[in-house]
Amino acid sequence: MKYFTIEELCNSVIAEQKGINNTPNLHQYRNLVKMVDNLLDPTREMWGDIIIINSGFRCEELNKTVGGVENSDHKEGCAVDMRARDI
Repeated sequence: MKYFTIEELCNSVIAEQKGINNTPNLHQYRNLVKMVDNLLDPTREMWGDIIIINSGFRCEELNKTVGGVENSDHKEGCAVDMRARDI
C-alpha cells in the first residue's frame, strides 16, 4: 500500500452525517488491501496523482442509506468508484 489508505477508502461524508460506523471487518479489510495493492496503486503508478476516490468500502447500513444494490461489491471491500481529475 503505497499511495492509498484504508481510511481513504472507508471515508464517507454520509456515514459521518448519519453517525454510521463504516469500519470494515477483517475479511473486508484484507480485500481492501488487495484492491489497493493490485488495482489502485498500479493505476496511480501509470496515471499519476489524477485519480480521485469517490466511493470505496460501504458497510451494510451505509450501502442501504446511499441506495446501493443488495449484492454490491462495495460491502465486501472489493469495489471502488474513482474518477480522473481534469479529464
